[in-house]
Amino acid sequence: MKRQMLTDNPRAWFDVDRAKRFPGTVRFDPTWGGWRSRATGDLYSREDLYRTASGRWVVHWWSLKQGKNPQWVEVSPEEAVAWLERCGYTQEAARLREA
Repeated sequence: MKRQMLTDNPRAWFDVDRAKRFPGTVRFDPTWGGWRSRATGDLYSREDLYRTASGRWVVHWWSLKQGKNPQWVEVSPEEAVAWLERCGYTQEAARLREA
């Protein structure tokens, strides 16, 4: 079991090993010649979304630049749906919207 504390609430944590991970996706940006995150819209930051065993949604944000601490933040189901759609997980987003 790997406990991960949330950045915005250090008393809250979840088991990463039991959570379902939705990896963030990227698209090539020919203007800058690099890969841009669909979740963040940025060249230098990335996000993954987790569905915890208890049904909560957590975003893991990190930067490709040095000196920026990773963030683990709980988000609402509505924010999770928007994240899933931005990253191309349309079937999962539709299932969550129907629930």
